[in-house]
Amino acid sequence: TMTSFEAASDSGTTQTISNGQTLTISGGTALSGVASATDTITINHDAFGTAGTYAYPASVTTNATGHITAVTAGSAPGTMDDFLVGADSGTALTISDGNTLSLVGGVGIVTTASATDTVTIKTDLDELPTLAAVGFDNDIVFLQDQSVQGRVAMSNVPLDYWGNPDANIVMDSHKITSLLDPTAAQDAATKNYVDTTFAGSGALIYQGGYDATTAAPSTGVKQGWTYAVTVA
Repeated sequence: TMTSFEAASDSGTTQTISNGQTLTISGGTALSGVASATDTITINHDAFGTAGTYAYPASVTTNATGHITAVTAGSAPGTMDDFLVGADSGTALTISDGNTLSLVGGVGIVTTASATDTVTIKTDLDELPTLAAVGFDNDIVFLQDQSVQGRVAMSNVPLDYWGNPDANIVMDSHKITSLLDPTAAQDAATKNYVDTTFAGSGALIYQGGYDATTAAPSTGVKQGWTYAVTVA
């Protein structure tokens, strides 16, 4: 026959229960035990607060062990009926429930709705109109220098900022002015440089036809001038 047995729990010392002794099972925090039959003990969770359904609770109270002891019912939250939207200019607009706020790009700006809550706005230079005439001091160009971008008057953009030409440059009957004198073989020369450098320098400079029977040489003839004698 059994004379004793041992009982253990999550913590504490193992206990020996001998014949004639009673093993008592006690409820811990928020637990209560009930012996209801010869061989039955029921462990119940203690009641806290009042059972029920609480719509939109305004506050929830708990005890030291985290059990809810009270719930205060609140009121239904409000809903948005409309909102205002403004821009750099114009009057602010009221967008009511059911209305659609449309983002419309101006000239050079396009907008694209690509997802439920995403609208992409970007520039489109192809939309910009073609100017009838350019070349005025107030013409504007847009430049980007690494992370810096902005606008600048065309007259303030030096010509050497642009790339080297890959074809002939047509001046359309216009002049290049304020040019420096050439220093290399392929440099362009000014009219003054040619006139002062070669006139009277001893180089052969063709002057055209010459009637030797009527036009005697004069003191204005410079060394190096050459003529084609038309009449000897």
